[in-house]
Amino acid sequence: MNVVLMPNLDKKNALQCTCSVIDKLSSLGVSVLMSDAYRESLSRGDVQYGDFYENVRRCDAIIAIGGDGTIIHSAKHAIEYRKQVLGINVGRLGFLAQLEETDLDWLDAFVKGDYTVDKRMLLQVEILKKGEKACFYALNDVVLTKGELARMVDLKVFCDGKLVSDYRADGIIFCTPTGSTAYSMSAGGAIIDPVFDCISMTPICPHSLFSRTIIFSPEKELTVENVYINSENELYLTVDGEKAIKIEEEDRVTVKKADIYAEFVNLGHRDYYEVLGEKIMKRG
Repeated sequence: MNVVLMPNLDKKNALQCTCSVIDKLSSLGVSVLMSDAYRESLSRGDVQYGDFYENVRRCDAIIAIGGDGTIIHSAKHAIEYRKQVLGINVGRLGFLAQLEETDLDWLDAFVKGDYTVDKRMLLQVEILKKGEKACFYALNDVVLTKGELARMVDLKVFCDGKLVSDYRADGIIFCTPTGSTAYSMSAGGAIIDPVFDCISMTPICPHSLFSRTIIFSPEKELTVENVYINSENELYLTVDGEKAIKIEEEDRVTVKKADIYAEFVNLGHRDYYEVLGEKIMKRG
């Protein structure tokens, strides 16, 4: 078995946890692959260093060590090669992680193949800008939001070509069920069980008493138009919190369900609602 490790060594305890994972996997006869970028900070004889993309292509699975951002970043690479991801949390929340630092004995079951696979829906966002189309995939969310010093923005949202509503707000969040416990939840959106496929839309600080989250079926295609823009009404788009793309007045943004899924290892020792209670509801 070949496993790629993708740790975020900027996280506290990540280096120690990574070494423990390497020790455990090596003792189980697993070949550990890591990018050459880690060679200097983690030089070990029991790790095969090499080109990152070649490692992902030839591996059986990816283990991400860090927080939710690290796991999402790893999943984006895994999707390209149809690989499964196992998350180990050394971050603050780690809602997407299957294991904590103290759970490494569960790697035995992982290596034996004693697990199921959770398929998580993705959003596909297309930006049409000056005749050029760019396409991105979101595991959590697609966010359209005002600039740092800008006023509220005016947006029109269409579903399959028909107007849903006009929004004057700080922005709008489109999220997957997986992303419903992220930014969308903070903005008042619903928590959605990830076994469902749907698209959630939540306005950010809307200038209205009646703007609420809307849940769309996965077959719907949503389009956003920027009604008015000037130097004080800048609009930016981010996908899973990554680099912001400036959206001009004539640009067209389309959000829909992607045809591909992210695949996460589920070892079965904790279910979704148990994790929800521990990490979000702070139960117990």
